[in-house]
Amino acid sequence: MMSDNTTVNLVLLKEDYAAHKSIFHRYGRSPLCEWTEKEGVLVCVLTFEDVDCAQLNIEDDLQALCIPFTKTWGPGLEYGEGTEDFRIRSDGSTILFSGDDIDTFSYAEVKRSFEKDEIADLLEDRVLDILLLRWENQKPIIDSMIR
Repeated sequence: MMSDNTTVNLVLLKEDYAAHKSIFHRYGRSPLCEWTEKEGVLVCVLTFEDVDCAQLNIEDDLQALCIPFTKTWGPGLEYGEGTEDFRIRSDGSTILFSGDDIDTFSYAEVKRSFEKDEIADLLEDRVLDILLLRWENQKPIIDSMIR
């Protein structure tokens, strides 16, 4: 049977990578970290080769530990390239979104907001979410929380 493998990149904050390296070893993966700056913050980009269906099988662990990440992957035989982001909001809640999901509104959201004359609030909340979910804002949010 032919597997559907691709390359996956995982971006983590420097501190999170340093504190949680063992997660990757538990799953038999020992990627090298390429340090880079994103939005003024030092992050680690881990590259995983030959990942079946773009699933690292560590995503749930990262979410349980409230470790923000961005995962990107190339196209496979049965799926296209994609992006998945996990972030922490300022109130401590978390959000997992794919691609441009954060930039879209459901019809129900818009309709409900329109009926309550709260469209401006909906837009303001979404803009705030987008700003807080940037890497430069994740570190202060996480630093203010107890993990």
